[in-house]
Amino acid sequence: MTKKLFKTTDLDFYLWIRKNNSMPDALNFLYLQKLGCGLFTMPNMAEEVGMQRPNFISSMNRLRNKGLIQYEGLSRHGTLLYWIKDSLEDEYNKEEQAPRWILLDEKTNKHEQILLGEQSQWAKEKGINEGTLHNFLFRNGNVKLMAERYVLIKTPEHTSEKLDKIQP
Repeated sequence: MTKKLFKTTDLDFYLWIRKNNSMPDALNFLYLQKLGCGLFTMPNMAEEVGMQRPNFISSMNRLRNKGLIQYEGLSRHGTLLYWIKDSLEDEYNKEEQAPRWILLDEKTNKHEQILLGEQSQWAKEKGINEGTLHNFLFRNGNVKLMAERYVLIKTPEHTSEKLDKIQP
């Protein structure tokens, strides 16, 4: 009796990945799946997989557009890969799965959520300068202009401890 290497569902999933993507995209997906979610820089990742940076970024964009991964650039902090499809049935749900900051508005005593990637929209709605909001979120709430009203309660998963290690 021969031992199966994969569960049938795993094999079906990997065959589907290969049939619906170019070979470089399929290999990048498998690499990212093994690596797992986390914070990285595009140049380092491109070098790691042996691709030119523009080609790697294009591959990441195609994988995101096909619903296989979710990531967001965090300007000088790197890129946060925060969701990777793990089965044919797995679907990304932004409202439930997107990393987010949670702030307490001390004026209204209500919690506010800012989904990763929607910082500009939130700043515009609140009449706050985008740069000020960015500094507040990425400096653990230590920006006087916003700290007078808001308290940073929670940062997106995967970022807080890793950002602490790479911030100057």
